Amino acid sequence: MVLLRALRYHGVQGDVYQPQAGRYSLEKVQEMPPVQEKQGNGKTDVAFQVMRRSRFSAILLFLLFLSSLAYAGQPQQATVLKITDGDTLWVRLAGQKTKLRLLGIDTPEKYHGKKLTRDAVRCGVSEKYMASLGRRATRHAKKLVHVGDTAQVDIRGYGYYGRGLAVVYLADGTCLNTRMVQDGYAWVYRYHGRKSRQLTRKEFDNLARLMRDAKESKRGLWGRDYRVMDCLSRR
Repeated sequence: MVLLRALRYHGVQGDVYQPQAGRYSLEKVQEMPPVQEKQGNGKTDVAFQVMRRSRFSAILLFLLFLSSLAYAGQPQQATVLKITDGDTLWVRLAGQKTKLRLLGIDTPEKYHGKKLTRDAVRCGVSEKYMASLGRRATRHAKKLVHVGDTAQVDIRGYGYYGRGLAVVYLADGTCLNTRMVQDGYAWVYRYHGRKSRQLTRKEFDNLARLMRDAKESKRGLWGRDYRVMDCLSRR
């Protein structure tokens, strides 16, 4: 409400941000009649207009940030269309086909590409072997979630490739993200050694605890190839 008043003060009225199918859009943002300014020289008028527009832009950006925070933690119902690999799936969300990346976790690559090549070289294995671990992670994900299943999807943002960064809850309430880590088929994703900014500290610490437990118990891929999983989880 305070921000809305601030927008109106600076010449904006109407509805602001409305989430649509996991994205944010502007609707009915209109300018109010211009405020009568005191007469001044041309340079002063131009400077005033630049300052006013800059302030308006800053308010809009701040409001978008707050809007995205408010949207997080509000899962939407979706239908699973396809399980691509251990940490990626397609769903139908609000009538649209949406690609999701399981937030906060990572699994071995299944498809040949630069990332698989880089991981294979760094961990000292063949690309074929690395892809085989990726297929095992995919098969385990398919045991947990099936095409046609209904899931609750909490999209926290969008990644570099346009995938929705999501926490996915299955019909029985199980969190798919944490279950993949708990079962030993995924590790905790870190960006330059730090947690994903879309995760809370509590969520990150919980994933780290589950990974340590799976690692110590040698569950899933930790039991098949501890060295490679340890290599992948340290990047």
